[in-house]
Formats: sequence, C-alpha cells, structure tokens
Amino acid sequence: MALGLLGAASSAGAQRLGGAPDAGISIMRIIAALVVCVAAAFGLILIVRARAGRPLAALRLPISLDARRIVLVESQRLSPHGDVHLVRCNGTEYLLLCGPGGSEVLESRPTDPVANDDGSIPV
Repeated sequence: MALGLLGAASSAGAQRLGGAPDAGISIMRIIAALVVCVAAAFGLILIVRARAGRPLAALRLPISLDARRIVLVESQRLSPHGDVHLVRCNGTEYLLLCGPGGSEVLESRPTDPVANDDGSIPV
C-alpha cells in the first residue's frame, strides 16, 4: 500500500505549473470585462448618492441645482434635550427653540437686503 501512495505522488508531481493548455481567453475580453465592471461600480455609486440626496456629488460638477427655499443658517445645542436653530425662509430669518415638548419661534425678522457691487443697499 505504501508503494501505491508513492507511485501516485510521483505521477502527480510530473505535472508542472503552467503546463495546462491555453484557456483561449483573449486579452481584449479581459479588458472589456474590466471596463464593464468599473462602469457598473461607477453607476452604482451614482445611484447610491442620488438616493442620499446628492445626485451630482459623484461627478463633482460645478453646477448649482440648489433652489431651496428653506436654509439652515446655524444650529447650536443648548442641552441634551434642547437646540436653537437659525433658519432662513423666503427672505425671513427665524430663531427656533426645539426641545422634547415641541418647537417655538423665539424671533423672526426680515433678512438684510443684498448690497450692490459698489456697496450701496438697494432701495
């Protein structure tokens, strides 16, 4: 029995690494598969970012599609249960106090007018 195992081991050792016949896959097929995989990964990144609310973030385009009416100007935590937020909406700024009991408007005022290029304030 020991001789049979030695004979099997010597025949297995006779095959050399790389001694198999060619698989027949061209380099162009390999490159095309790589391009398809990279394009699919890039497409998935765009889909995930679009669902997260940033559709053009992956492309880093300098286009601003930001036509929001409500803008959070500043936010400050006062305690573990209370926050103060400064929000701008339709030309008015609101100072909001938010806590576990709800939200309350502390102050509201119109925003400052935008100055012209020469520094003067339009009337």
